[in-house]
Amino acid sequence: MCVKVTHSTNVSQSDSYFPEFYLSRWFWERFKEDVPVFTFDREVGVSQLSSAYSKICAEHKLDAIVLVDGGTDSLMFGTERELGTPVEDQSSIVAVSTVNEVPNKYLISVGFGVDSFHGVSHGLFLENVAALERDGGYLGCFSIPKDSVEGGLYLEGYRAVAKNMQPSIVCASITDAMLGHFGNHHSTSRTKNSKLFINPLMPIYWTFELNKLAAKIPYALALRTTSSRTDVVKVIYGHHAELKRQSKMREPIPLPM
Repeated sequence: MCVKVTHSTNVSQSDSYFPEFYLSRWFWERFKEDVPVFTFDREVGVSQLSSAYSKICAEHKLDAIVLVDGGTDSLMFGTERELGTPVEDQSSIVAVSTVNEVPNKYLISVGFGVDSFHGVSHGLFLENVAALERDGGYLGCFSIPKDSVEGGLYLEGYRAVAKNMQPSIVCASITDAMLGHFGNHHSTSRTKNSKLFINPLMPIYWTFELNKLAAKIPYALALRTTSSRTDVVKVIYGHHAELKRQSKMREPIPLPM
């Protein structure tokens, strides 16, 4: 259900998608640091995820958890017409919100514009950020330029992972934006049949207080007791179906051309 991956984990040739291993190996080769990366079974429910997070936090004596979403659909509260791909995002948010032993819990969203592919309204994203601002849950933005130490390591780490496996569309979009590309730029063949809008907003990190965000999810309580991915899907899309006629339509961003 939860596996600890290190640079010495055995990898077979059939493991064509294994970012956890390649990232841990990069840390070892670059810094000689044995940095474990934990991976979760995608078929579990929120109850198992909560338990796994609690055990990891206890084992490593953590005082903070930072969830990072590549995209903006983690800010869809569940009342929007299009939710993007909410299953993993909402499961993680609700699971971490139940880890009471850790006092500091945050969510970071990076990749503004990426989720247009899934129909996510970035106007509604901004509306939801404003709602969290009113509740004290929005903590501001920051960006990491490519010429900074952190930006350079981000680019290097992503390249080290991507050269061993299928590149990430989200990470490719963010790194392309960091390098100054704009518009319909494609650095991976995975996006060749779609129109992209690579832009300087993609590398901006939007930060939120996780418990305040979880409180905005109307089905959070029902998700807590789920024991499988199927249960999670039923809760999210069952609730969404009930609200279909009242759900919020796409909100255009009224900026002049």
